[in-house]
Amino acid sequence: MASSQSFVWMVALSLGLGFHCLGCQSSPLTSGFRQASNDSIREPSQSQFEPTSIAELFEAAEEAERQANYKQAIQYYHSIEGKDPAFAGSVQFSLAQLYDEIGAHQSAWDAYQKAFAMEPNRVDLLTAISHHYYRRGDFISAECWSERALSLDPQNEDAKERLAWALAQQGEYDRSLELFETILPPADANARMGSILASHGRPRAAEQAFQVALKLDQNQPQAQRYLASWQGVSPKTPTQLAQQSITANR
Repeated sequence: MASSQSFVWMVALSLGLGFHCLGCQSSPLTSGFRQASNDSIREPSQSQFEPTSIAELFEAAEEAERQANYKQAIQYYHSIEGKDPAFAGSVQFSLAQLYDEIGAHQSAWDAYQKAFAMEPNRVDLLTAISHHYYRRGDFISAECWSERALSLDPQNEDAKERLAWALAQQGEYDRSLELFETILPPADANARMGSILASHGRPRAAEQAFQVALKLDQNQPQAQRYLASWQGVSPKTPTQLAQQSITANR
């Protein structure tokens, strides 16, 4: 079944149907990326690198990532790709995520397409594509790609979390909470939902979620902070706390 699904997806790509989940509505994101040119990054020439082994280049790239030196890591990955095409799928996946980190979304988009063409059933790749769409504000496509990841690995926690966030941003709070409760303690899941509701301008629903969180765990810190802010104890408003929490969890 997985092989037939992969074939359908590959045909869709070859026909230029757009880089979207089948069954999802087309997003204006595709044409926007295709028209954009100001965020593309020139690939480094091989002359920039001293001859080193594949293993050394991978190690150098990973170290550059740890140091948040993303442009240097990108150069190392391009060098790996030039030395051995066998690593092309993994390299394109890494490049896509790095380009996203530095805001080069056109380059990230191209790398994700290449990686997907080579490894269409790689769950962490599908989940990363979901997050790519989420960060662009295309929550429908984010939902679709995370659901595809879960169709291949139903217990994958990263895919569940990505789907939960995508659903929450579309107002499907009950489904979102159910998913959060599969990957977080119940009190923490309700507190997270409370922060989402607060950020969406629904203070009463948020307060109810935080009250549930405290019933499940009277020491749940997030719920304590939010409820204190509503009672005027905290110097930050519920909305400020919500935005801070949402940003930290993305």
